[in-house]
Amino acid sequence: MTAKTIDSLNLHRNSSMTKKEPYDPTPVQIALGQILKKLRTDRNETIHRVARKSKISRSVIWALENATRNFRLVTLYTICEYYKVDPRELMAEATKEAKGLK
Repeated sequence: MTAKTIDSLNLHRNSSMTKKEPYDPTPVQIALGQILKKLRTDRNETIHRVARKSKISRSVIWALENATRNFRLVTLYTICEYYKVDPRELMAEATKEAKGLK
């Protein structure tokens, strides 16, 4: 890699094109986070324990519960598998609750 290539990479890193937009969760994502948190707290589980048992990081679990980041579908399925809930039912409940958040 040439010095010119490295310089162009540095320019791109500092450009506005690479800046992340703030995450703006939808009402369904907010409701989903609230439901996930309730599932965990109703079972007297800590984020640490859920993370360890489900093999999802604590920061991801916290972020999903607080709707501060988007999630991958595989993550949702893994959490649903851990809590033994049907992901379709979970999403239906989140969608129903989201109508009350609007």
